Amino acid sequence: MVPEIDFTYFFTPNLSAEQILTYPQKHDVEVGGIAIGTITHLPPVLTAQWHFLPGAVASPYVGVGSRFSQVRAAGGAPGYAPRMCTLAVSLRSDRRWPVLVAANRDERLGRPAEGWALREPASGPRYAAPRDLQAGGTWIGVSAAGVFAGLTNFHAPVPGLPDPSRRSRGELVPLALAWPDAAAAAAALGRLAPSAFNPFHLLVADGRDAFLWWYDGEAAALEPLGPGLHLVTETSPTGLGPRGDLARARWPVDPSPARLRELLSTHEAPGQAPLCIHREPAYGTRSAAVLRLSADLEHAELYEADGHPCTSPLEDRSALLQALARHR
Repeated sequence: MVPEIDFTYFFTPNLSAEQILTYPQKHDVEVGGIAIGTITHLPPVLTAQWHFLPGAVASPYVGVGSRFSQVRAAGGAPGYAPRMCTLAVSLRSDRRWPVLVAANRDERLGRPAEGWALREPASGPRYAAPRDLQAGGTWIGVSAAGVFAGLTNFHAPVPGLPDPSRRSRGELVPLALAWPDAAAAAAALGRLAPSAFNPFHLLVADGRDAFLWWYDGEAAALEPLGPGLHLVTETSPTGLGPRGDLARARWPVDPSPARLRELLSTHEAPGQAPLCIHREPAYGTRSAAVLRLSADLEHAELYEADGHPCTSPLEDRSALLQALARHR
């Protein structure tokens, strides 16, 4: 229910005009269950009315009118291609793998990027991560200290966001990986102003601790995470919605790379949203990653699909983690 204010002017006892006003309204826009953006608009309505019984207590009328919707702000990438991502992280649910990760990166297909490789930061431990060649930084990575960090954007229904003058969100993962453990990363990141970045969700974990730092353009919080499965998407820090529900329902009892690839390859079904996105030729799932992080990096496993996980095989990139373990 939306409150409104009505102004009526009678030209004659029978003929009147009515102006209907309300406050600016926001609407989420979805296609196939996928959030593609938001609009904020002002919808004034003007009607002309003919009253049959002028002066009566009840005055029935017929009317005709028009509505003008002024779009004040709109969110969403060109061609309706939103930056979506699905990040599923299971914490301390399997004794072999204290941190299990299955992640899809959904992005414009033409945006330049490098695959997983060893990165040498100016300070802090080395880490393995892909790299965004357009804005720099990354969306996912693992450090030589055994710290994992994963990032999704958040599409805030706030006019003026995203703001290109703010720091790149791709800096957040390297900032988290610069610390010796998740607890130290939480303390350090908690001293930063989240508003220096556009809205985001950042999940950081090691074999002992984990936290989620989120900023929605207005509010922010840094929350500890306990054992269990945690879902993060571009629309919700807790994976609320059809895509998160689907990932929870299909999370495998046996978290083998093949089973996790099967999860990430899930396509749209009635009443559900897909994890593997096909919006060719401009947009879709660019890559997928499966990480099975053990207490010792020497025995941890990393797999990467360079493309849609439904058609691109998972390539074993565990040698990157073993190289981190040898050169801490």
